[in-house]
Amino acid sequence: MEQLSRYDALTGAYNGGEFRTLLGVACSRKIPMVLVALNLRNFKYINETYGLSTADKFLRGIKRCLDSIQQPGEFFCRQSADVFYIALRETEAEKAMERIETLQHRIQQTATTLLGQYPVSIYCGIVLTAAAPEPFSASAKHNYMMAALAQAKKCQKENVYIYDQELHKLEQTRLYAESNMKRALEQEEFQLYLQPKIDLSTGLLTGAEALVRWQTKDRGMLFPDQFIPLFEENGFCVHLDLYMVEQACKQLRRWMDEGMAPTNISVNQTRLLFASEGYVSKLLAITEKYGISPQCITLEILESLVLDHVEHINACIEELRSAGFRISMDDFGSGYSSLNILGRLKIDELKLDRLFLMGAAKDTDGSQRKIMACILELAKQLHISTVAEGVETQENEQMMVQLCCNYGQGYYYSRPLTIADFEREFLAPYSRHVQAGVH
Repeated sequence: MEQLSRYDALTGAYNGGEFRTLLGVACSRKIPMVLVALNLRNFKYINETYGLSTADKFLRGIKRCLDSIQQPGEFFCRQSADVFYIALRETEAEKAMERIETLQHRIQQTATTLLGQYPVSIYCGIVLTAAAPEPFSASAKHNYMMAALAQAKKCQKENVYIYDQELHKLEQTRLYAESNMKRALEQEEFQLYLQPKIDLSTGLLTGAEALVRWQTKDRGMLFPDQFIPLFEENGFCVHLDLYMVEQACKQLRRWMDEGMAPTNISVNQTRLLFASEGYVSKLLAITEKYGISPQCITLEILESLVLDHVEHINACIEELRSAGFRISMDDFGSGYSSLNILGRLKIDELKLDRLFLMGAAKDTDGSQRKIMACILELAKQLHISTVAEGVETQENEQMMVQLCCNYGQGYYYSRPLTIADFEREFLAPYSRHVQAGVH
């Protein structure tokens, strides 16, 4: 019973519970240590390609590598699958880094023996128990170690990430977002900002993209990159996306009631919402609530949403279009773009990712520009309108005009604006053009 409660059955290393117990003892005695969370990239591939037996041998080999670098007073565990936690009796991250490099080298040697030439990639998160914030707090340090590991996973070029003040701020913001997201939605702290979309042939406003900002009561303004990734992980994006559609419809209704000519508003829709039950009926309930035609709303879906589920997504798109919504594919060119998928989807609009435009702008041999020209021509043949995102200079705009792109969006025209600023700088002049019969 003791063996089962303290040790991992496969490798013979301590298990996660025993590691946390030993860490608690070390922290209560204020013993300075460097904590390391170690993980393998693509361990699933090893399981599938070499088989479970070989993968298990490799994990046991990692345990022997850890034994070989262990010094008195140190301990480690196999937490789960291919995740190991290590506590080193070091007081400086640099010293720990040297030992981790030795460990990585020995693990690679073990991999070569078992897996041949397959290049094993290891990444680690590191935290010092004696360092701020919360020195010698076992639970806090454990959480910080895992946060550093998650950050290391994102950084493909760096295999080791040391928990620092910057990451601590990010984690605090993350915790705040998760604790306050439901309340913030109920109290409408998420605010609608609009970035104009300009017709490249006339220079006039043709629409706007809805962008969210979180105006907190006690932390100031939070920007999308501070909370959207979290909401996509925990599923809250489903509620936020529908909220943003409602905010857009509410704003359109206000403009119409005030006698202003409204403009089409594009709203981002995430993968989870697109796959949710009753999605189309929920959208129609919102538009009917405010008496807004679905034609006033463009729903933006990411290129990555489409790649693995073309038929299912296409069925949903056709239902949305039948209801009157326009569909736009956002960030085209940011990932593994497929012209074949573009031909199969029944979308109304294609938005070229800003990195695509930047690449074409810096192009020396003209190849990037030729590719963009071909995509724009193909979209034209398929009767799909095109938008260039990230237009930041007059040269960017001129290039897109020459390539016959329909619309432009970016800081050259405007940053995302509050409703009041958008009305003053774009909607009021646009309304005058409409009344004069210009547009």
